[in-house]
Amino acid sequence: STDLIRFLAGMCEKDEPLEDNSIVSKAGVTPNEYCLKAEHLLLAWKTCTSKADAAVSDEVYQLLVSILPNLSNDLALPLIHEIQNSLKGGADKKDHLFEVAEFCSTLASSNPMDIDAGANAG
Repeated sequence: STDLIRFLAGMCEKDEPLEDNSIVSKAGVTPNEYCLKAEHLLLAWKTCTSKADAAVSDEVYQLLVSILPNLSNDLALPLIHEIQNSLKGGADKKDHLFEVAEFCSTLASSNPMDIDAGANAG
């Protein structure tokens, strides 16, 4: 669900400060094992570009658009870059213009009040 994904994205900000120097992330905190990672979002996008099931892809587009305002730059930018790379053929060298257009259409048709509320929810 969207609420679960938003929760997991928020967990990235709940990391514990390090007591020793064993593992250091960019922020100087212990990585949270329950944190949403960019790889998860990239797998969601790959689901959209697989062309396996249009109904599933539509749900994933909706999910990605609904959580995008709540994502940190560390999560949102890799997703946006992957969507952009899909226009160039992506890693699989296939044209994903249709999928990018569907994502952009979903983004454009999303309720602006939902986006504003999501951006202010953090």
